[in-house]
Amino acid sequence: MKQSMILHQHVPFASVIYKAIAFCETMLTFSDVMYPFAVLTIDNDTQCVFTPSTEQQASEGMIEELEMRINERKVFAELSVSLLVYSATIKHATRKTTDAMVFTITDSAGNNTLTVYPYTRAPKGVKFERPYTCDFSD
Repeated sequence: MKQSMILHQHVPFASVIYKAIAFCETMLTFSDVMYPFAVLTIDNDTQCVFTPSTEQQASEGMIEELEMRINERKVFAELSVSLLVYSATIKHATRKTTDAMVFTITDSAGNNTLTVYPYTRAPKGVKFERPYTCDFSD
């Protein structure tokens, strides 16, 4: 995977970001539906977190439920990184809309970064473009 997929401020989280991108590529290759999920690393143990669903599309409240599950799992952890991953449609000022995966990355100190990974569908899967980020101060 290209190193350009990791922004300089996310280098410490590169391993877990690569895992999430690889999972997204696999899922988007075989399905038009991308359910929200989370990747959580607690003391170097990586876990994937999902919400149960039998629907054909993501339903209301899935992201909030994932946030709750993340917080429950890392309540006693000293070192943790979580990625909440969900799909979005991004409207650019200079071009039409683009499909994207959004990663909300949270470190042990509770600092959040929202990173957008635009992608296009290719004949043999998907192609992710260079990500960009939005930082929010708490």
